[in-house]
Amino acid sequence: FAEQYANYIGHYFPGTDRYQLYPLPRLMIPDPIHPGKMLSLPSAPNELALDAHGMVWFTEFNADALGRLDPRTGRMQHYPLSAKRSVQTLYPYGMNVDPEGRVWFTEMGSNQIGYLSPATGQMRFFTLPELTISPMEIASDTRRSIWVTVFTVSLLLRLDPTTGTFTSYYAPSLMKEKGGLYGLLITPIGDLWVTMLAENALAHLDVAANRFTYYHIPMKESSPFGVAMGTNQTLWFTALDKIGMLRP
Repeated sequence: FAEQYANYIGHYFPGTDRYQLYPLPRLMIPDPIHPGKMLSLPSAPNELALDAHGMVWFTEFNADALGRLDPRTGRMQHYPLSAKRSVQTLYPYGMNVDPEGRVWFTEMGSNQIGYLSPATGQMRFFTLPELTISPMEIASDTRRSIWVTVFTVSLLLRLDPTTGTFTSYYAPSLMKEKGGLYGLLITPIGDLWVTMLAENALAHLDVAANRFTYYHIPMKESSPFGVAMGTNQTLWFTALDKIGMLRP
């Protein structure tokens, strides 16, 4: 797990009730409030994913970088996302490793998504089709397509990495309050699920019909965020102060 403000990657061992912590470096930037002084910021690890070799990849929200941790040795490597090092500009957020081993990420501050090829260290970026949107979660499906949720509007994007073509799927708003999508889950059989804060719902996308089916949460203002699948196709999701379960 990633502890953004405490600035470490953590590993919990249920069998022994033990934690192993891997601290990240801190950043020094000019203090905007006190001229001539420096301000210390956490690298702010935000989201992580494991690759096929057991390496832990994560986004560094403040450091505008990706990180890789080898849990066997504790060694970390950092991959800046721009040629000119920056801080709190790109805001890398979501993280996913696709079946080919490419490490995908979203950038909230640049209207881009991209991937890193670990074998070569090369990166490729894709500019999203709409301006001023905030890409959040990212995931790959069994057909090698890349999916991205958008927080500022109710939009789910699909990218064909070979052609660089995006396809947009808009989720109709049923409530007066406008809000976007956050959590993203692609099941082993290819079903797509998202969480919708303003709708207080989980939603399933029928890709062929371009139709969303909503499952509203009985408790008001639950703020569903993350979503994952357990056994028997049960969905589990985080809410504001609870964990929820849905059996579709």
